[in-house]
This record gives sequence, structure tokens and C-alpha cells, in this order.
Amino acid sequence: MDLSKIHESKAVRRIVIGLGSLVLVIIVFQAGEFVGYRKAEYANKFGDSFQRNFIGVRRSSSNVLFTDMPGGHGAIGKVVSVSLPTFVVEGPDNIEKIVMIDDDTVFRSFRNEASTTDIAPDQYVVVLGNPDDDGKIDAKLVRLVPPPQGVSTSYATGTPQSN
Repeated sequence: MDLSKIHESKAVRRIVIGLGSLVLVIIVFQAGEFVGYRKAEYANKFGDSFQRNFIGVRRSSSNVLFTDMPGGHGAIGKVVSVSLPTFVVEGPDNIEKIVMIDDDTVFRSFRNEASTTDIAPDQYVVVLGNPDDDGKIDAKLVRLVPPPQGVSTSYATGTPQSN
């Protein structure tokens, strides 16, 4: 057998193609495992902070079903405190959510542009964004809105008053 012409053999070509395919399959599976691990790690870290940041401390353990569980991709309610680059929004369920803003956050008031200077306590907002590993909301859009119907804000006390 002449070893100088071994690369022309059909059997050797099939073995090389088979090994190459096997290596490619292993790389694809490793990539899938890596992505799955990262997603599971994020979900685990987010789950550790979800109860504390979004639901708050439960006074009663009788409510096993999470019927009052808020959505994790935003907040709606009254601004409680402002300490830029974060502010706290209290929702209609009296749960406070921490919102983080950055240079990419868009601010709107109706159709007009707004800015961080327009965010103040007792201002009502709708926030859209993504939760981070600590359960805080990384805001992409902050829309300033008027108070809900039937609620007027008493600026002297800072508490909502029913009409």
C-alpha cells in the first residue's frame, strides 16, 4: 500500500467527513448547553430576588396561588421617591418596584418628549423594561401619565384622595 496516495482513498475521505461531522455535532451541543446554562442561571438569580422586589413581604401564607403576581417587565403607578439613576414606583397593589434608568431610556409625556427632570414624587408613570438579576427594572421607556380617574393627589400630604 502506497501511503503517499492515502488521501485519495474513499474510505479515508468517509472517515474524515464522519469525524468532521461528529466534531460539528459536539460543538452545536456544547453551544446549546452553554446557552441553556446561562438562561437557567438568570432564572435562578431572578427567582431569588423576585419575592423581595416585586411581591414584597407577605403578611399571610394562606394565599398559595400568586393571583396578585405582577408582570416582571414594567411598572405602573405613582413615583414614591427619586434618587437618580433610580426611582421607586408604587403600583395599585401597594408594591414598590425599583426602576433604573440610563442614557438609552426614552421619556415621554403624551406625545411630547420628557426628561429625567420631569420625574418627581407623586408623578404617575408607566414603565416598560427588563428585569435585571436583582429584580430591578431596567427601564427602556418611561411615560408620564395623569393620575387615574377618581384619584386626585393632595400635594400638601402627598397621598391620593378619592373623589
